[in-house]
Amino acid sequence: MQVVKRTSRSSSPLRWNKSLLGSLFFLVSAFAANAQTCDVIVKGIINDEHSEDPIQFANVYLEESRQGAVSDENGSFELEGICPGQYHTVVSHIGCETKRIFLNITSDTTINFELDHGSHLLHEIAIRGHHSEEGSQESHTLDAESINENSEDNLAGILDGIAGVDQIKTGNTISKPVVHGLSGNRLLVLNNGVSQSGQQWGADHAPAIDPLQAGRITVVKGVSAVEYQGASLGGVVLVQPSAIDRDPHLHSDLSYFYQTNGRGHGFHTSTSRYNKILSWKLNTTIKKSGDLKTPNYFLTNTGKEEANASLQLERNFGERVKADVFMSSFNTRLGILRGSHIGNLNDLQEAMIREEPFYTNDSFSYLIQPPSQEVNHHLGKVHVKYILNDSTWFDVNAAVQQNLRKEFDVRRSGRSYTPALSLDMRSAFLEGKFQTQIRQKWLLKSGAQYMRKDNVNAANTGILPLIPDYISDLVGAFTVATYKTDSFAFELGARYDLEDRRVVTISQDLPRRPVRFNDSYHNLNIGAGIHIDLNNSIGWSYNLGFANRNPEVNELYSNGLHQGVSGYEIGDPNLESERSFKQTFNVLVNLNDRLIVEGLGYLQFINDYIYLNPENASILTIRGAFPVFRYRQTDARIYGFDLVATHDLNRYSRLLLKYAHIKGTDLERNVGLVNLPSNKITGRLSFHIPTFFGLENIEFHISDKFVFQQSNIQPWQDFLAVPDAYNLINAELVMEKQWKKRRVKFWVRSNNLANTRYREYLNRLRYFADETGIDVVIGAKMSL
Repeated sequence: MQVVKRTSRSSSPLRWNKSLLGSLFFLVSAFAANAQTCDVIVKGIINDEHSEDPIQFANVYLEESRQGAVSDENGSFELEGICPGQYHTVVSHIGCETKRIFLNITSDTTINFELDHGSHLLHEIAIRGHHSEEGSQESHTLDAESINENSEDNLAGILDGIAGVDQIKTGNTISKPVVHGLSGNRLLVLNNGVSQSGQQWGADHAPAIDPLQAGRITVVKGVSAVEYQGASLGGVVLVQPSAIDRDPHLHSDLSYFYQTNGRGHGFHTSTSRYNKILSWKLNTTIKKSGDLKTPNYFLTNTGKEEANASLQLERNFGERVKADVFMSSFNTRLGILRGSHIGNLNDLQEAMIREEPFYTNDSFSYLIQPPSQEVNHHLGKVHVKYILNDSTWFDVNAAVQQNLRKEFDVRRSGRSYTPALSLDMRSAFLEGKFQTQIRQKWLLKSGAQYMRKDNVNAANTGILPLIPDYISDLVGAFTVATYKTDSFAFELGARYDLEDRRVVTISQDLPRRPVRFNDSYHNLNIGAGIHIDLNNSIGWSYNLGFANRNPEVNELYSNGLHQGVSGYEIGDPNLESERSFKQTFNVLVNLNDRLIVEGLGYLQFINDYIYLNPENASILTIRGAFPVFRYRQTDARIYGFDLVATHDLNRYSRLLLKYAHIKGTDLERNVGLVNLPSNKITGRLSFHIPTFFGLENIEFHISDKFVFQQSNIQPWQDFLAVPDAYNLINAELVMEKQWKKRRVKFWVRSNNLANTRYREYLNRLRYFADETGIDVVIGAKMSL
């Protein structure tokens, strides 16, 4: 047994005195900490980020002390009895993206907050150019909250709610955005400032972008934005990550959704930490769903799997140099409706008139079999910005991308799991930009870009490639001059692009032989715009622009089965470049923020307009029977208008009305243009409750969307008559709850609440199946 001699410690007076002094110091410190004066007052005003109007009923909450306040009619709030210390402050309001700010409070503090009230509740209303980077262009922005609440959708599906924006689909898992009737090669999609490579090959090649990695998504609907490299006859979609918050603590956002139609699950995480040496943010997304269901039957082989990740690094070198690195990886596997691939011509004709597609199973399945797609897209980008002063800076971007695509068909002799199409596109991008103030209120921005693309077909498919091998070098330069005052903005810009393309393809006639093409294209893009605020209630803008777009590789040299759209596509090597002239006129009327009305009209002429025409023919191949589509040219006119109105019925309810009208004409044949959206009208009634039994920011929306029949198409222009008009009823409930340091947001949404049976004209699989029936989505997001 060990014997402890306690007298050995007390025998030393020096040791005893040190121990006693330490204990007394600890007790005094603890008493002082508990007795500190908690009489600090934190107050301020909460305004709208865009209009600068005060926001009433906004919630301000200090997580560490669990103290909160609500802003009054002037946007003012006040918190009393605050102890000095460090606090995470949560600022939230109905229809706004919640902000979480780190504060070090030592004494009475006055701090004002700005919330992005317009992007979430009023993203249907254009954000004026002099409040955004797009000059006089009409732009619409979705914030991170709007994106997250639609996390089951892809990029095109999330944008579909904006007036004038539609989506062209291949089934219900593949879609591309359409702006004022134009998509694909005419619509420029930028992922963190880099033109997305790989999404322009066809209607079944959706942008390989995870929208949940974005802090905001902006659609520029005016004339083409000359700052960005690439064809933008139909506008620009900007997918932009948010900057890392200057909070030294580790924070995470976790979100999950479940959707009943397809029994889909999705999980997204966003984790970030600020550090002076290196700040970082990591996003991950996982999604899985199975066979979708119409009101009457399952859509066999329409499952989807998706796994994505992105890493964002930021560092400031002093006050003048900012650098960031962005890396993303998008990976998906998609099933194509089994009933869209038919074995012979007689069955093809029957499939187009059947009530139920061929090969339809009676039970649900997560199984994905051929026909299917596998897509992997990887992006790496480095960005450095050198700031001379508030109006002068240099900007350098360098990026690389890789797009891998495999398409699997139903093939004989056990070869279905050998890809019928296997493409590897690699691209490199370099950009330099400079902005300075040349005179008072005049800004000049100039820059140059270079992009190289190298597309290679794998040799083991056993099938002639649909898209040929090619190398493309694109170099361009632009300059934009902008004049801005508080009520007036003028913008004039121009860019020039030179593309050199070297192509190796296989001849379309017999005997088959390699054919080489060396193509060079000179494209000029000129745009001008003006915006005037007549007073605080009325503003208008006018934009006009001229642009060239050269034909893309798929339009020139396609020759084979495009399995994602279940059609045989034939290109034309003799296609000429398109020449477009577009003008837009926009009026915004704001009556005391209670009634807001916006109207946007547009008129666009496109000479040598390239379109994919449904031929009055079918073709039988060793892979089955398919309808034939051929790329053709004509002179076209597209015009229409978007009308949006919101009215605050009272403090807690709002009415929204949207109408989009569009008409396209083939001027050579005096018939309607194919593959343009139908006119549609949407009404939505919203109710808002600031707080209720501990719940905050409660929103309930019920909407009705009526889509008119596409009446501009003649029966002989397509394989089948255009679908009938249809009406959809949707509903959504959103609420938030603060639990100590955790904030949780819940949402429940029902799409096609009446389980309506219908077919959408812009869905390429409308020849074979109905659209999906009722779908209930349940989601939650927790901020840690």
